[in-house]
Amino acid sequence: MLRPARPDPDKLASCRAALESELLAKLQQVESHTATGKGAAARQSLKEIDRRFGGLAAPRSVELAGKVELLPK
Repeated sequence: MLRPARPDPDKLASCRAALESELLAKLQQVESHTATGKGAAARQSLKEIDRRFGGLAAPRSVELAGKVELLPK
């Protein structure tokens, strides 16, 4: 207890890279939905991103949310 466990730097870097890759793919999906006028799909994808990644997705998710709001509902 006096010596907290230290994470393996390679495992930590790998985990972070995987999360970043997943996040980027999901944000690109929102961009694709937005570009093709699929407002409902874009909104749903943003909700899922927010649930999964929270503030880690900002500021890009906030920017995309503004674009999605301009689409017809």
